Amino acid sequence: MKINGNIIEIVNYRRDKAFETLDDIQKLLKNNMLALAMNRVYYSGFYIVSALSLLDNKKFSKHKMLIGYFNKEYLMNMKDFVKEIDKIIQEKISNLQ
Repeated sequence: MKINGNIIEIVNYRRDKAFETLDDIQKLLKNNMLALAMNRVYYSGFYIVSALSLLDNKKFSKHKMLIGYFNKEYLMNMKDFVKEIDKIIQEKISNLQ
């Protein structure tokens, strides 16, 4: 899939915003501003997941739709990946015994 330059710029901008927001979180936590820090955690995740969705050529008008897409396309697949890794670990352990 070819991604045009504007999409790359937007992806880079959102990625940078995610990392800037992580820096903000550290400052907020140091000042015991927990509610604001939690808000920034959400937005840091939102920025990076929205960048990822653009790379998948997906655009969403609502946060809920973006989160649903991410859960379906990435987190559900991650569960299978973790199960496979666990299977390999269990096999290695039994081979050692």
